Amino acid sequence: MKLDPGNKITLVTVSVLMLIVGVSLALFTEAIRYTKYVEPALNGMEPRDVYATIRAEDPNTYLFLDVRTENEYNKIHAELSKNQPIHTLFDLWRDLPRDKNTKIYLICSGGRLAGVAYGFLQLHGFQNIVHVTGGIQNWTAQNQPTVSPSLFPDPS
Repeated sequence: MKLDPGNKITLVTVSVLMLIVGVSLALFTEAIRYTKYVEPALNGMEPRDVYATIRAEDPNTYLFLDVRTENEYNKIHAELSKNQPIHTLFDLWRDLPRDKNTKIYLICSGGRLAGVAYGFLQLHGFQNIVHVTGGIQNWTAQNQPTVSPSLFPDPS
Protein backbone atom coordinates (compact mmCIF):
# COMPACT_ATOMS: atom_id res chain seq x y z
CA MET A 1 0.00 0.00 0.00
CA LYS A 2 1.42 3.35 -1.06
CA LEU A 3 1.13 6.49 1.04
CA ASP A 4 0.63 9.68 -0.86
CA PRO A 5 1.68 13.08 0.62
CA GLY A 6 -1.88 13.79 1.79
CA ASN A 7 -1.93 10.63 3.93
CA LYS A 8 1.36 11.58 5.65
CA ILE A 9 -0.11 14.87 6.82
CA THR A 10 -3.22 13.10 8.07
CA LEU A 11 -1.09 10.53 9.91
CA VAL A 12 0.96 13.27 11.61
CA THR A 13 -2.20 15.19 12.53
CA VAL A 14 -3.85 12.11 14.02
CA SER A 15 -0.66 11.24 15.94
CA VAL A 16 -0.41 14.75 17.41
CA LEU A 17 -4.10 14.73 18.37
CA MET A 18 -3.72 11.33 20.04
CA LEU A 19 -0.72 12.62 21.99
CA ILE A 20 -2.65 15.69 23.18
CA VAL A 21 -5.66 13.59 24.21
CA GLY A 22 -3.41 11.07 26.00
CA VAL A 23 -1.57 13.76 27.98
CA SER A 24 -4.87 15.47 28.86
CA LEU A 25 -6.36 12.23 30.15
CA ALA A 26 -3.23 11.48 32.16
CA LEU A 27 -3.41 14.86 33.88
CA PHE A 28 -6.92 14.20 35.14
CA THR A 29 -6.46 10.66 36.43
CA GLU A 30 -6.24 9.95 40.15
CA ALA A 31 -2.61 8.82 40.13
CA ILE A 32 -1.13 11.96 38.65
CA ARG A 33 -3.19 14.30 40.81
CA TYR A 34 -0.92 13.46 43.73
CA THR A 35 2.34 14.18 41.95
CA LYS A 36 4.23 17.43 41.83
CA TYR A 37 2.40 18.41 38.64
CA VAL A 38 -1.09 18.90 40.05
CA GLU A 39 -1.36 20.02 43.66
CA PRO A 40 -4.42 18.70 45.55
CA ALA A 41 -6.94 21.29 46.68
CA LEU A 42 -7.20 21.78 50.43
CA ASN A 43 -10.51 22.91 51.91
CA GLY A 44 -9.28 24.92 54.89
CA MET A 45 -11.11 26.93 57.54
CA GLU A 46 -9.86 29.31 60.21
CA PRO A 47 -10.25 28.02 63.79
CA ARG A 48 -12.78 30.69 64.82
CA ASP A 49 -14.97 29.72 61.85
CA VAL A 50 -14.64 26.01 62.61
CA TYR A 51 -15.60 26.52 66.25
CA ALA A 52 -18.58 28.74 65.38
CA THR A 53 -19.74 26.18 62.82
CA ILE A 54 -19.49 23.11 65.05
CA ARG A 55 -21.11 24.92 68.00
CA ALA A 56 -24.11 25.66 65.78
CA GLU A 57 -24.33 22.12 64.36
CA ASP A 58 -25.82 18.94 65.72
CA PRO A 59 -22.94 16.81 67.13
CA ASN A 60 -24.09 13.98 64.86
CA THR A 61 -23.32 16.04 61.75
CA TYR A 62 -19.56 16.35 62.22
CA LEU A 63 -16.39 14.65 63.41
CA PHE A 64 -13.66 16.88 64.81
CA LEU A 65 -10.50 14.77 64.73
CA ASP A 66 -7.17 15.72 66.28
CA VAL A 67 -4.61 13.59 64.43
CA ARG A 68 -1.71 14.14 66.86
CA THR A 69 -0.42 11.50 69.25
CA GLU A 70 -2.32 10.78 72.45
CA ASN A 71 0.39 12.47 74.55
CA GLU A 72 0.21 15.67 72.49
CA TYR A 73 -3.57 15.61 72.59
CA ASN A 74 -3.64 15.14 76.37
CA LYS A 75 -1.40 18.19 76.91
CA ILE A 76 -3.83 20.53 75.15
CA HIS A 77 -6.53 20.11 72.55
CA ALA A 78 -9.39 21.99 70.96
CA GLU A 79 -12.69 21.80 72.78
CA LEU A 80 -15.06 19.27 71.16
CA SER A 81 -12.22 17.48 69.34
CA LYS A 82 -11.61 13.75 69.56
CA ASN A 83 -8.15 12.19 69.43
CA GLN A 84 -7.58 10.02 66.37
CA PRO A 85 -3.82 9.66 65.83
CA ILE A 86 -2.89 9.76 62.17
CA HIS A 87 -1.47 6.24 62.17
CA THR A 88 -4.91 4.88 63.09
CA LEU A 89 -6.54 6.40 59.99
CA PHE A 90 -5.17 3.54 57.91
CA ASP A 91 -7.52 1.15 59.72
CA LEU A 92 -10.33 3.63 60.37
CA TRP A 93 -10.91 5.36 57.02
CA ARG A 94 -13.41 2.73 55.81
CA ASP A 95 -15.65 3.46 58.82
CA LEU A 96 -15.67 7.25 58.50
CA PRO A 97 -18.79 8.90 57.11
CA ARG A 98 -18.60 9.89 53.46
CA ASP A 99 -21.89 11.73 53.11
CA LYS A 100 -21.66 15.46 52.44
CA ASN A 101 -23.96 16.21 55.39
CA THR A 102 -21.31 14.99 57.86
CA LYS A 103 -18.15 17.11 57.88
CA ILE A 104 -14.82 15.74 59.07
CA TYR A 105 -12.65 18.51 60.57
CA LEU A 106 -8.93 17.72 60.92
CA ILE A 107 -6.56 19.48 63.32
CA CYS A 108 -2.98 18.91 64.48
CA SER A 109 -0.17 21.04 65.95
CA GLY A 110 0.59 23.45 63.13
CA GLY A 111 -1.46 22.22 60.19
CA ARG A 112 0.92 19.96 58.31
CA LEU A 113 0.03 16.62 59.87
CA ALA A 114 -3.66 17.36 59.38
CA GLY A 115 -2.77 18.18 55.77
CA VAL A 116 -1.26 14.71 55.38
CA ALA A 117 -4.40 13.16 56.89
CA TYR A 118 -6.49 15.32 54.55
CA GLY A 119 -4.55 14.07 51.52
CA PHE A 120 -4.89 10.46 52.66
CA LEU A 121 -8.65 10.75 53.07
CA GLN A 122 -8.97 12.67 49.81
CA LEU A 123 -7.05 9.90 48.05
CA HIS A 124 -9.72 7.48 49.31
CA GLY A 125 -12.53 9.57 47.87
CA PHE A 126 -13.60 11.71 50.82
CA GLN A 127 -15.04 15.07 49.81
CA ASN A 128 -16.50 16.06 53.18
CA ILE A 129 -13.20 16.98 54.89
CA VAL A 130 -12.07 20.33 56.28
CA HIS A 131 -8.53 21.27 57.29
CA VAL A 132 -8.28 23.52 60.37
CA THR A 133 -5.78 26.14 59.23
CA GLY A 134 -2.70 26.45 61.42
CA GLY A 135 -3.64 23.64 63.80
CA ILE A 136 -3.82 23.99 67.59
CA GLN A 137 -1.22 26.79 67.44
CA ASN A 138 -3.58 28.94 65.39
CA TRP A 139 -6.56 27.70 67.44
CA THR A 140 -5.02 29.03 70.65
CA ALA A 141 -3.76 32.21 68.92
CA GLN A 142 -7.38 32.93 67.95
CA ASN A 143 -8.45 32.34 71.58
CA GLN A 144 -10.68 29.38 70.80
CA PRO A 145 -11.56 27.12 73.75
CA THR A 146 -9.11 24.39 74.66
CA VAL A 147 -8.95 21.55 77.15
CA SER A 148 -5.78 20.91 79.10
CA PRO A 149 -4.96 19.24 82.40
CA SER A 150 -4.98 21.47 85.42
CA LEU A 151 -1.62 22.49 86.83
CA PHE A 152 -3.12 22.09 90.30
CA PRO A 153 -5.06 18.81 90.51
CA ASP A 154 -8.13 18.76 92.73
CA PRO A 155 -6.92 17.44 96.13
CA SER A 156 -10.21 15.71 96.92
